[in-house]
Amino acid sequence: MMNFAAIRTRRKLIVLTITTTLFASGTINATPLPDADWLSYNGTANGQRYSPLDQINVGNVATLTEVCRLKVDDSGTFQAGLVQLGGTLFFTNAHHTLAVDATNCTLRWRHVYQSEQQDVFQINRGVAVANGRLFRGKPDGRLFAIDAASGKTIWQQPIGDPFQGEFFSSVPAIWQRLLIVGTAGGDWGIRGRILA
Repeated sequence: MMNFAAIRTRRKLIVLTITTTLFASGTINATPLPDADWLSYNGTANGQRYSPLDQINVGNVATLTEVCRLKVDDSGTFQAGLVQLGGTLFFTNAHHTLAVDATNCTLRWRHVYQSEQQDVFQINRGVAVANGRLFRGKPDGRLFAIDAASGKTIWQQPIGDPFQGEFFSSVPAIWQRLLIVGTAGGDWGIRGRILA
């Protein structure tokens, strides 16, 4: 018989270690976002989803045309919110994280993850950004840190239990040097958790 209390304690220690290690090398920039950058799913930490940019307006919106097209992947659905930092767009699907040049649609890098356990549900809604790293969950209960410049994995940790129906579809949040993520899987009967 498995000792679930010991497993939960171990997970909390792993998440605490991850969170402590994440920000030991620097602090999150507390200055206002530059006009062109969109650093989170909601744009800003307060979730306003408002942009002061005015190049597209009611007078010219009808003249917009497609500039480029990029094939992301054939698996799963595409429900990610895009994040823009320094001229690079970052977005995800269930197993891929992509960095694309925002000016010409050139793929800078693609991080591909092969699930280590059975996926619960193939979906992902994007990344969080802090200190040159991207943070995202996976459909098999893992949490990742990816180098934003190279696309290389910095670390990965199993913090959800896909055998119980836990996975990570939402974008992690970063608040006051904490990485916060919540489990998905309520449709499969799990009791959700928030981890920091």
